[in-house]
Order: sequence, then structure tokens, then C-alpha cells
Amino acid sequence: MEKVSGSASAGAVSEIASSETKTAQVTIVGDQPSVLALAELLACERSSYRITARIITGLFEGQNKLNSLRSVKRHLAARLNEEALEDAKRHSRSLSSWTGRIGLGGLVSDGLDNPTRVLSSLAEAAKSASGLTADEQVEQSIDALSVLRRENVLVQNLEEFEDDPGREYSQSFVFACSTSAYAASLDLLFPYITEGSTIILLGAPLFAALEFKHQLSLRAGRQIQVNVLEMDFPFAAVSGETDTPIKTVSCLRANVAAGSLNETRRSLWLASQLCNEVIPASGLIERALLDVHSILRPVFILSALLGGRVEALGDLSRLLNRANLSLIVQIEQELTALAQAVRCRPVDFAAALREEVDGRETQGPVCDVTLAEAIVSIGGTWFAAQKNWSYSFAQETLSRYVGEFLAPLTQLGQMVGVRVPSIESLVVMAASVGATDLAGSVRQLDTNTVGLPREALTDLALSRGLGF
Repeated sequence: MEKVSGSASAGAVSEIASSETKTAQVTIVGDQPSVLALAELLACERSSYRITARIITGLFEGQNKLNSLRSVKRHLAARLNEEALEDAKRHSRSLSSWTGRIGLGGLVSDGLDNPTRVLSSLAEAAKSASGLTADEQVEQSIDALSVLRRENVLVQNLEEFEDDPGREYSQSFVFACSTSAYAASLDLLFPYITEGSTIILLGAPLFAALEFKHQLSLRAGRQIQVNVLEMDFPFAAVSGETDTPIKTVSCLRANVAAGSLNETRRSLWLASQLCNEVIPASGLIERALLDVHSILRPVFILSALLGGRVEALGDLSRLLNRANLSLIVQIEQELTALAQAVRCRPVDFAAALREEVDGRETQGPVCDVTLAEAIVSIGGTWFAAQKNWSYSFAQETLSRYVGEFLAPLTQLGQMVGVRVPSIESLVVMAASVGATDLAGSVRQLDTNTVGLPREALTDLALSRGLGF
């Protein structure tokens, strides 16, 4: 697969070319803390782009926590306008210019008056310049207030977004929410999504791009030519609140796919700002089958619930045993058979996880032992940011993963005539231990969801796997 580095951006839609740095406006739809982590990724200093990140609130029920962000942002903006801070601001700007020349842009807002933090930041900059951070996956801490202090991070409700004169340049959108929130978000946002807009769907399940386009066309009353790219979530884990540090574990690479090669090409500029290494899959089905994180997470959550050990989710070595390892191997075999039926590359969990660990292509044979090692090495970070797991939160998370990711895979198996009994059993068991009605939250791959009847979807999948 061709890989795209974050430093090499493809041609961009919604750019405003300047003499030196390209600028862009990106609208983020989601809930905290993910939106703040994404805003930090987009708004921090980049060599190719200067991005203004707009966080939109009040679009769907799950965004209730974002209302507090608007208040905090407005309070910080008011403080910055006070006359008493003018001298500090002038000093900050001159110091920021100096730090920018040595690769330390952004340190001012993080407290350069603290010698310990200055030395720490210098060490991090040197480490980054040497390339040592490229092959490591470590937990990072983001100060939510520092993100909100950035001038190029905006938090707006729909009315403020509508009245903002810069809105006309905002033709790029990042959706970091479940597919169930697409419809509610588009009810309010669809007038602002125009021809040629770029939309990134993070953590997208199977056929999410088709569902988004279908929901958009229903509200617009016609087909709109937009670039919709499905992308693995760029963080292995995110947790935190506005008044506490946001803990994140970044992924070294992410698989992406759109409905056509041109859509993928036109969207890569934005995807490369969210992850260091972007790997285009051959089609929508292949990308979904390569999303190892979303396929294996529910296995361990279910194991923790059945064993009464939800606190062990922070350390998968305590949960991994011969039984669930055998189940994972069986799931891999079923998905490989499914991949062969739709003409995709075989599914290899161990290879995908080992590549995530060291950032390079896998070499040598893969067996159950290396699979277990890869799961403990990389899978251990999936739940690391969430420090306090409760049974209710584990049940809610399990229901979401099963309803959005695993259940559609069983439906795809039915469409192409490939049995996936192990995945089907996971769906049944998750419904048995879930606190919510799983049947009501399962995505159905039908006309109402993706805009195509199952017969047409089956024909497309069997003919080319919805590839390019």
C-alpha cells in the first residue's frame, strides 16, 4: 500500500494560498475530549498549513459537555483583551517569534516562565528533531485551557458559526462521532456543506461514507459532490475533561478509504494533518477489515465483563488467555474468508499490530505467540487513557463497538455468503451482558442507512469490494 506522510500534503480543497504558508479552516464535529485533542492536532504549528479549527456545539445530544467549552473560551478571550495583559501579550509575541525560529512554537502559552517546563520542552524538541519519537507510542497530556487559548481554535454554536464572516472559507469538516449522530448533525449543518467540501469520518465503521452521503442527499434534496473519506481514529485512547489534562495515545498510522480514488486523493491533505502516516486502502470494505482496533476491543471488554475484571482493561496482559486468543484467531480466519470473497487483502491481526508497534513493515513468520506479544504491546494502550473503568461504562462501550462495527460485518457475511459464527456469537453475548438494548443500536446495511438495497450493495461488494 502507498503511504502518505504527514509532512507531504496532497492538493487541498478549501485552502487559501498565501505567499508562504497555506491556510485552511476545518470544522470539527464531535464531543469532548476528542474534539479538543483534534483541535490541538490541527491548530498546532505545521510546516505546510496554518489551520483554524472550529469546534461546533449544540448539534446532537452527546455534545452537552461542549457548552462549557464556549464559556471557557469566551472567558479566556475576555481576559486577553484586558489592558493589564497587554504588556504580557507583547512579550509573549516577541518570545514566540524567537521560539518559532528554533522549533519551539507554542511554548509561550504553556508557561515559559517555568524553568522546568522550558527544559522539558527543549528536550522534547531535540528528541523530535532526532526522530526518536517516530517509533514510540506513549501517553501524552494536553492542557485543555492551553488549547482554548489558541487564537486559531474557535468554539461556536450554530448561530455564531452562521454570523462568522470567515465561515465561507470553512469547506473542510472532521466528524469524530458515531454514525448515529450523522443525521442529527446534518439536520443543522447541511446548508454549509457545499460542492467540493472535504469530510473526514474518524473511527468510521463499515460503509460510513455511503451512509453520510445518503443522509446529506436526503437533506439537500439532491446529490452533492463532496469528498468523504473514512479514516481510522488517530488516537488509540483519549480521556479527560476541561478542568483536567486530556490524556491521549496517538496512533502511528491510519488506514483511509473513500468511494473513489479521486475522493481519496483530494482528501489526503487533511488526513495527513491528523496522523503521521496515512495508508490508503483499496476500498471501503478493506479499510473496515483492517481496523484491528475496533474489531478486537470488544473482545477484551466482553472478557473483562464476563470475568468481573473491568479494572484489568488497563493492562491487557491480565486479560489475555488461551481462550480469548483462540477466539481472536478464529475471528481473523473468518474475516480473511470474508476478505477473499470481496477481493480484498487477507486480514492479519499480528502483522497489523506489529507494524503499529514499530512503524515498519512486518518481517518474518507470524504465529499465535507473536500475535499475543503484539496484542499486549500495542493493545495495552487502547484502554490506558481511561483510568477508572466502571461496569456501566464498559457495557456502554461494548454496545457501541458491537452495534457499529461487528454487527455490520455479520450482515456483510450474509450478503456475500460467508459464515462468521465467532463474530455472530460475540454480538449475541454482548447483547446478553449489555445494559442497553443492543438490537436498537445495531446499524442495518439497508436502503434507509446507506441508500442502496442489499441486493445492489451485494453486487457492488462482490464485483470489486467497493474498491477503486
